[in-house]
Amino acid sequence: MSQDSDMSVLLTILWLGWVYWQITSAMNHLRDEEQRKKTARTAWNWASGPVRHALAPDRPPAVAGEDRWTDVLIEIEQRDPSFTLASFLDGATSVYEAITAAFASGDCNSLRALVSHDVYDAFVSEVMTRECAPERTELSLLHIQPPEAQDIRVLKDEAEITVRFVGEFFETTYIPGRQPPTPTRCTHVDVWTFSKCLSSREAGWVLVAAN
Repeated sequence: MSQDSDMSVLLTILWLGWVYWQITSAMNHLRDEEQRKKTARTAWNWASGPVRHALAPDRPPAVAGEDRWTDVLIEIEQRDPSFTLASFLDGATSVYEAITAAFASGDCNSLRALVSHDVYDAFVSEVMTRECAPERTELSLLHIQPPEAQDIRVLKDEAEITVRFVGEFFETTYIPGRQPPTPTRCTHVDVWTFSKCLSSREAGWVLVAAN
């Protein structure tokens, strides 16, 4: 009888341990998922205030040519009171840093949270092509020049802002059988278009085109 009792207690302890493990795992999963969603929301809902990014924390935001889009900017600000062009450009630079870093490392999961479906598919296709190539190229972002807005417009409920980024990178290409080369400094020019639904308070800015 004592052995049966001991076995029953042991099984109860094991069952309780299993239940505790299941609950803990579920809570950790929910916490990680919420953190991922929070990170994505923070990345895209940047227009409520200036975002200080790591590479150039003291850089003043660029607003050159703002007078060209006065009427459009007024319309966006009326429909989204938190928006200013200066804070948008500052936040766009932070997102540029995040996307170029994710693309350079092949982090497709992070890219999914930062871009539209079409841009995501294009980025993933390039990542897969790069991984199949015999040589491997690594990019490391050094500096971003102040971004320039090139076009701002409102199409019904959608605001679109096209931004020109000039980034300076260290580029290293590894070829099988050869000694690792010395990194070279290079400049990449990217023209990206961001879009936001103005009729939704929950909507954030999304990268919808990258050239």
